[in-house]
Amino acid sequence: QLNTSQFSIRENLNFPYLISTINATDLDGDTIEFSLITFSTESECILSCGLQCQNYYFVPEDSFLFYVTGNSGEFYSNSTFDREMRDNFLFLFTASDGINNTTILCASLTVSDENDNPPIPLQTEYYIGVFENTLTGEFLTPQAVDNDADRNSELLWVIKTVSPSFLGFQIHPMLGILTLIELLDRETVSEYTINITVSDNGISPLQASIVVYVNVRDINDNAPVFSSDSTDRTINL
Repeated sequence: QLNTSQFSIRENLNFPYLISTINATDLDGDTIEFSLITFSTESECILSCGLQCQNYYFVPEDSFLFYVTGNSGEFYSNSTFDREMRDNFLFLFTASDGINNTTILCASLTVSDENDNPPIPLQTEYYIGVFENTLTGEFLTPQAVDNDADRNSELLWVIKTVSPSFLGFQIHPMLGILTLIELLDRETVSEYTINITVSDNGISPLQASIVVYVNVRDINDNAPVFSSDSTDRTINL
C-alpha cells in the first residue's frame, strides 16, 4: 500500500519556513537519511505516486521550492507562495537506512488562502436612468469579483452616501442588488449620486468603491398652469 501524507502552508509566508518534520523508524537501529524528490512531468509522478498525480501539474522549477534536512527530516519551504497563482503541489519523500532499504512517502501540500486581494469592481461607475413616480424595485446590480477563497472572497455591499440625501435607495448586503423603495420626483431632484462600498468578509476586510449616477427621467405628470400675471390681468373693454 502506498504511503501518503498531506501538508499545508499559508501563502505569503517568509522563507525558509518549517512546514513539518518527517518521521521514520528503523527496527535495525540504522541511521535514517531523508530526501525530497520533485517531479518534472505527470508521467514521472505516476511511476511513484499513481493516478493521484492527475490532479496536479509539474514543472522542473519545483525542485527549488522545498527541501528536507537529511538527518532530522525537517521539511522547509524555500519560497514564498501565492495561492492565486498555484495552490497545490505533489512530491516524494524517501527514507533510507543507507544500506539497501528505502521507503517512499507521496506527499501533497496545499497553499491556504490569506486575504490579500481586495474586491475588484467590473465597473467603478454606472450611469442609469429611472423614471419618476415609478416604484421600479430592482434597477441595478453592480458586479465585483474577489480572487481570494472561502470567506475572503465573500462580498458585502453597503450604501455609504446618497447625494442629495435620500432614503429611498437600498442595496442587498449579500447580492448587491440596488432597489428603489420610494417614488422619485424629477421636478424636486433630477439627479442622485450613490456611493457604494463593496468589501470582502475577511478578518481584516479589504474594500473598493463604486459610484452610481441616477438620472431621474421625466413623465408627463404635471398639467399646464397659468402664470400669475395672466390670471391677475384685467381687460377693460
